[in-house]
Amino acid sequence: AEAALSMIRASDETLGRRPLISGCSFQLQDIYGNATTAEGASISFHLYEDEQHQNEVKGALSCTGSLEIDAEGLFRVGDVGTTEAGADFLRRGDSAAALDCHVAVRCRLGRRQKPFVAWARPLCCSNDEAQAQRRQELASRKASLEGRLQEKRDKLRALEDATVSAKEDLGLGTRSLRNLDAALGEQRAKVAEAEGRGSRPAIARALSKFKTASQVCERVAGADYVGWMVAQATCEHENLARVLSWYRRNKLQVMVFGTGEAMREARHELKEKRQEIPDMISAEVMRRHDSRRRQTARACKVTSAEAALLGQMGCLSKRLHEDALNGSDDPLPCHLPHHHVDRQQWPDGLEAWPKGFLGHTYNLVRPRRKNTRSTVVYTMTGTTLVFDEWTNAYAYFKCCRRDLKCDVPTCFNLDGTMVDADGVLVGTRAKCPDKITQLKVALGGSDEAVQGERRKLKRLEQLAVMVAEMDKCKGDVTATKRKVQECRQELDRLSAGGRVGRPQSQAAAAAFMELDANQAAGPAEEEEVPSSQKRPSPEPQQSRARPSGRRRMIVEMEE
Repeated sequence: AEAALSMIRASDETLGRRPLISGCSFQLQDIYGNATTAEGASISFHLYEDEQHQNEVKGALSCTGSLEIDAEGLFRVGDVGTTEAGADFLRRGDSAAALDCHVAVRCRLGRRQKPFVAWARPLCCSNDEAQAQRRQELASRKASLEGRLQEKRDKLRALEDATVSAKEDLGLGTRSLRNLDAALGEQRAKVAEAEGRGSRPAIARALSKFKTASQVCERVAGADYVGWMVAQATCEHENLARVLSWYRRNKLQVMVFGTGEAMREARHELKEKRQEIPDMISAEVMRRHDSRRRQTARACKVTSAEAALLGQMGCLSKRLHEDALNGSDDPLPCHLPHHHVDRQQWPDGLEAWPKGFLGHTYNLVRPRRKNTRSTVVYTMTGTTLVFDEWTNAYAYFKCCRRDLKCDVPTCFNLDGTMVDADGVLVGTRAKCPDKITQLKVALGGSDEAVQGERRKLKRLEQLAVMVAEMDKCKGDVTATKRKVQECRQELDRLSAGGRVGRPQSQAAAAAFMELDANQAAGPAEEEEVPSSQKRPSPEPQQSRARPSGRRRMIVEMEE
């Protein structure tokens, strides 16, 4: 049964005496394709006039072997032929161009089990040898086209799943895949903008006087020498880097060591050499971020970084978080002070994310070394917040201090001001300089933003290629379906057409064609629906699974 269509020729006189299938056996398999057996299982052969297996020709088929299963899970049925009743039915094809009927094998896995169709093939009996040969060619071509169609459908589903996944990863939202040109143009503009900014070097003019001291410390501490705090992180947004570097300039001029012992030895060496000793800190004593406070923030279910990346805090906040987090350490889970207060006590006008709030500072800075956001970066920035301007920061201070009676950490504002934890707004005496180049120590930038934008552009270009390939695959599926339908229509025409006029004494042709026994009957193809757009049916579907172990049958035929 490997061929899509095999023919058996027999004269009218010997139609009931010659087998339709020689040396046939059936193997019982489980759902994984492994040979299995079932005690008391049996099979039976049936001949039907219709494809739906409703009108049966009783007692039309017989076999020379056994219909009971053996210890190996085989039904050794031998030769399968027609009885006199079956032969009389098949000879009805003498008065028509062709007679189509259907052979089915039903399997019962036990006495109390309902039999199911385990194997089925259509059977064509015709007087017209030329017509039978043509039907054989059409059936073979149809089977080949259906195989190609299935391959193209599988490829199309894989492309659809890949495009949907890529679209979600790129954050395109509801943007149509048919209009990727606009997204590509926007991304190319972002790449050009990032390349124009370039990588901004860190400013360390204030540390030049410690050049000899840093060399001594590096020699003494060896691998435990980490470096200056200003070199441990970068900030892609120049304005934020300017404000943060100015108000945390003392922390940026701290020398970091891996262990307290190395720091002690370096300090002792500098003292012996009468060198100026900079501020120092050991990684062992750095204050770590405590995420347990998140459990008490019952008034808000998401952290500030999660809200920013979801776009709930505006485009600028989302961009700042993406620059600091993409390809770097995970953000630290954190909430605002009023999130620890019941929502019912919030004053009017106070939202979950206050107006102008951009995020927690330690989530807006990119650490240069892995797994240091919760230690080095947290030590550098503290629990400070970032707002767009001081009026919004002060309004938030007012709501928390006056109405909720809770403290607020220091707020850095992109307008160059700062509101400290006591509520003091800095004046012109301590205001941040207008340009970052005026600072003596400042965080630098990295080329990670440029690389990230380039990677995103490459993924968008790959998505565009996949969409084009998916469109081509859809066209191939449609064209192949059309060819399959043409073959079916030609087969139907031959089945219903008139006789060519050959003598009745010429040989009759009986053909077996491959058919999935569990597939719904009918020549019509279902409309192709993308897997990403399929929805579950609201009505219960009748299961096609076979009962009692879900076993299936395969047939083995000898030449």
